[in-house]
Amino acid sequence: ILSIANTVAHVVGGDGLDFWTDDSGYCKTIVGESEGVHRPAGFARLHTAVGDRLSFTFSTHHDLWSLASLEALEACDFAGATLLANRMGGGGCDDEADLACMEAATPFVLRVNNSEKDLYLACNVSDHCFNGQRLVVHTHEQRPLPPREVVVPLWTDDAGYCKPLPQVFPCNVSDPETCQHHGTHGVRPHGHRREGGGLAPITVPLGTTLVFRYSTHHDVWAHPSAESLVACDYKGAR
Repeated sequence: ILSIANTVAHVVGGDGLDFWTDDSGYCKTIVGESEGVHRPAGFARLHTAVGDRLSFTFSTHHDLWSLASLEALEACDFAGATLLANRMGGGGCDDEADLACMEAATPFVLRVNNSEKDLYLACNVSDHCFNGQRLVVHTHEQRPLPPREVVVPLWTDDAGYCKPLPQVFPCNVSDPETCQHHGTHGVRPHGHRREGGGLAPITVPLGTTLVFRYSTHHDVWAHPSAESLVACDYKGAR
């Protein structure tokens, strides 16, 4: 999230890659869902104020539509929907795994002009909306107060970008050991140089409670410094 004067630019995406895509989220097969579903409930909802801007970067395999209602969004019903950006509108990169191209791309920017109407946004390419490429944007006349609790998204190493990223992890399909991040494990590279990696940084006011939800296969530690975190060095951690 970038703040300019009294407005905020919300970069839509997540999991270390700020792209509008259906190929990020939880990368293992979710019980009761098809293999391609990585976000059963769609992207995390956004709360915006009039004047804010939403920034969407996406490859030529996606587009952006505004749907008529929440019910239409949840059903991926594009009857009466309005096309906001076609497949070239998100930057024009043919391959979203080309991180250098995606990071240099000019995003589509949507300005929030009406506080009386929430936005229901989705991709209408193939089954992408059903896969979770959809977003609810709540609009407000004035900026809402920050929440007292913030849920840390997807506290697991099985979430992120779910397809191979050759620039980050070279993959030889004939050698499974080099393809460890294909299909079942997520990648959260934070840029094409993988600067730090991990979840996207979270900025919260003092007094905010961070909520972690995870299975018995994970835990939570506090590192003494950013350097120890990047190095996964647990000396002095607690």
